Amino acid sequence: MEDFWKDPENIFAANSKDEARTESAPEESKTPPRKFNLGNDKDRYEYYQLLKLKTLMENPDAIAKPTKVKEKESNILKDEQGNYSGVKHSVINGIHATVKNQADLLKALRADAYKRHGIKD
Repeated sequence: MEDFWKDPENIFAANSKDEARTESAPEESKTPPRKFNLGNDKDRYEYYQLLKLKTLMENPDAIAKPTKVKEKESNILKDEQGNYSGVKHSVINGIHATVKNQADLLKALRADAYKRHGIKD
């Protein structure tokens, strides 16, 4: 057993056995890149995914920017001044009786009432 009190600066120094073991160990060699068999569906898919990533890394501008989604027409009818004048389709029954259409109708009715009576939010 070593006496650590004799040389306190080398308390955590590596033992000579550990040094010999690390010096004799061969360096880790990198594995060669995987070869893809393009006749195999799984390999072909992985190859094209890697190819796509490689091209995106080389050219980040190639990423498509999301386009604006065209908003659906509102079910609310308004006159020239922007006042509420009715709905195109019933929001009580039928295919247009959705929660979104009902909420839009209530918002339009509220906004119209606030506008007519001069109430500010």
